[in-house]
Amino acid sequence: MNTQANHEEQRQSNAATSVGKKWREMLRIKEAAAFMGVSVSTLFRLADKHDDFPRKIRVSSRCCFYRRDDLTEWLKSREA
Repeated sequence: MNTQANHEEQRQSNAATSVGKKWREMLRIKEAAAFMGVSVSTLFRLADKHDDFPRKIRVSSRCCFYRRDDLTEWLKSREA
């Protein structure tokens, strides 16, 4: 019985770590701008100007995120 409890505890711990990792990969608007080395206004301008720019994820009316991997891939696609 104790072994089952240990397995369940480990599974829950792994699930929490997975969720935490996903949130670390999400960047708020200011963090996304800093990650890209641009201002927030330039980030918005890039999103408006380029149809292939990653879409932001709106969590609420005042909370948006970008996926770090999406921004990285977009930057790589822009390299000369």
